[in-house]
Amino acid sequence: MSVLKLAEFDAIVIGAGPAGLAAVNQLIHEGKKSILINATTANGYGIGGLANEWHNQCAELEEVDFEGLDNLSSWPISYSEYRKYTEKAKKLLDIEINKNNEASSRRRYLSQDDIFIDEVETIISKKQSWEQIFLSTLQNPLLAIHNGIVSKIIHNNHLINSLVLDGTEQAVNKASKIYLAAGCIGNTEILSRSNFIELNKSSTYSKYLADHPMFENIYLRGGRRNSFQELFERKKVNNKFLLRKKKYRVRKNGKNLGVFEIRHFFTNRSIDNNSSNLLFNEYIKLSINKFNNILFKRIVFRPLQTKVWIQLAQELNPESQIYVKEKSTHISWKLNEKDLENYFEIIKTIKFLTKENGFSLHYAREIETVKDLESTVLPAFHLSGTTRMSKLETDSVVDKNCKLLNMENCYILGSSVFTTPGWVNPTLSIMALSIRTVEKSWRN
Repeated sequence: MSVLKLAEFDAIVIGAGPAGLAAVNQLIHEGKKSILINATTANGYGIGGLANEWHNQCAELEEVDFEGLDNLSSWPISYSEYRKYTEKAKKLLDIEINKNNEASSRRRYLSQDDIFIDEVETIISKKQSWEQIFLSTLQNPLLAIHNGIVSKIIHNNHLINSLVLDGTEQAVNKASKIYLAAGCIGNTEILSRSNFIELNKSSTYSKYLADHPMFENIYLRGGRRNSFQELFERKKVNNKFLLRKKKYRVRKNGKNLGVFEIRHFFTNRSIDNNSSNLLFNEYIKLSINKFNNILFKRIVFRPLQTKVWIQLAQELNPESQIYVKEKSTHISWKLNEKDLENYFEIIKTIKFLTKENGFSLHYAREIETVKDLESTVLPAFHLSGTTRMSKLETDSVVDKNCKLLNMENCYILGSSVFTTPGWVNPTLSIMALSIRTVEKSWRN
């Protein structure tokens, strides 16, 4: 068995999730001899990492996400350049996505206080594993794959000299480039334990941890069957008419506050189809619905319980951060008063939309304070921030090309560099920025 020597490689990619896979694909395109270090022993997921829990949903951030309201929340790259690289990421995933708000057939609701409600769509890509998507990349002779864990990076004079891989320090070629793609938490852990904080004077390092907070504590009551169907998309699939959920995005003064969906047991994301818990008359209604749907392609009874699902575009919060010690990591994910305000604005739009069709909202639990909001929140596992880019160096851990500040040969990949979390799942954006980073690092 040959002994692994990191010094033989032009590029070292740490992490085999979407960020690392998109990076090695681009490195091969650049003709670089590369090694992909996959911490499969740490997460048990293998190639793709935690992204194997991904539901194959894709969407892009929008121009409003790149405009920002201040320097802290503004992306240092343009929206047009971002879209240039999302197009490359789409080709890797073999999907096509139009801009989310261009479909003229979608209705547009205008409520009070400059709040808009738009119907948006996420695209479901082909159901493939990450190994299948990147099969040709993983089999390329320019790429070596090592299952192991990088715990620390050794640096001197603004250059990385070696990595601690599987407990052993290994030298790297000073001309090589290191791409840290270990996930939002993993990136922060490795940098913290490597004392990069001494070099990086940013006030934002390990801070501004963000997610897409989710809530499912509201139900619909009242309404008629026909008006109920207005809230869903009636689509013909295999000669059957099915009701499919719609995703509504909420904006105020041009800023995305989040999205919501109305869900019931005929949607493709089922929540209320456990017939064992139904009363006898409810079970009869459920059976009639199923029978009529199969035989007559229509639904007689409105579902017994209909939930409203809300997902916020989390506000930037310096108190939400990751604390890394030598042998432990503590995650302090917090919401703030602005998140609570945005939650109420979304509730206002839901009332506006559903009241038109004769519905009222029923709350499983009333939300009044930030503490109430945090007690009902569900994480989306779309963590971002902590090694962020920004227009100002004092607010940045990496520059606009994702190069670690004060370090010549280290780049950070993944959602940890995001300036804002946006409203949408981050996979496509992660891959786009990874492709861009590799390209810029070898061509500039």
